[in-house]
Amino acid sequence: MKSCAGIAWTLGLALQVASWGASAAPESLFLEGHPFPASWHIQFFDAKKADLGSLDVHFTAAAGHSCLGTKSGKSFLVVVDRKTRLSPLINVTDSPALSFDGSNFVIDLTGGICDAYVLMTGAVPFYGEASGEVSTMGWGASRTIATFVATPVQ
Repeated sequence: MKSCAGIAWTLGLALQVASWGASAAPESLFLEGHPFPASWHIQFFDAKKADLGSLDVHFTAAAGHSCLGTKSGKSFLVVVDRKTRLSPLINVTDSPALSFDGSNFVIDLTGGICDAYVLMTGAVPFYGEASGEVSTMGWGASRTIATFVATPVQ
């Protein structure tokens, strides 16, 4: 017999999918065994929840480049479609790279610039939405500089 929580979860998922409608369901890619939204609107916040700007991006199956490397050896190119009032803290190059580490994703926003990383990390999204931390990493030090909320877009 199913638990009430399991039934509620299944019903919630069914209602979410039904609310998308046939034509409004977010597109997704299947990367490294993970379904992933094709496009995101990413909003950044500081520790006090003040707005640090946003990015609109889309993901590709094309090879990306990050000096960090990955466990699988694979990363995927992230294309930046728009930057809106982005804080100088959030350094983004023209070619960020997406990789996976188990059930987490990492986006190297500085894709290809070595020793001056700005990384977004979070759990692989189940419903397409994700949140997590943005950190900088350089010579022996790492610190969290922001948080983010990412929402799939059409």
